[in-house]
Amino acid sequence: MPVFFISGYLQAIYESEKVIEIYPLIYIIIYTIIYIMRCDMAKVLLSIPDEELEKIDDYRKKKGLKRNKFFMDAVKSYFLMEEKDRYFVQKKNAVKSMMEIRKKLVGKVSEDWDPVKEIRKARDERANELLKRWEGE
Repeated sequence: MPVFFISGYLQAIYESEKVIEIYPLIYIIIYTIIYIMRCDMAKVLLSIPDEELEKIDDYRKKKGLKRNKFFMDAVKSYFLMEEKDRYFVQKKNAVKSMMEIRKKLVGKVSEDWDPVKEIRKARDERANELLKRWEGE
């Protein structure tokens, strides 16, 4: 039921004490529905230039959307875009930090250090340890 219909019905209940006496349960139910409907969402007043509103209305009619749905989707898209931008900045800062750490480490590591050799050495040590455990069982 639209809110204005319920509000009008509620007004009739207020104006006629006889209706309240006859339908106390209906009065309580309708009053509760109105209260819930008004508490679910806040109402916002927007000022939009007429040209922009016409574009919005044309677009939303093509997509079969109500104005409320259009603006809710726009707000959700905006927040999603902001979140992606924030994530990108965090990622960019992390990469920058790693590059700075790498520059510091390159100066401390000798030129004859071979990372592949170190990985193979660690892998072989681990394999030897596993073989010893297997043979010991």
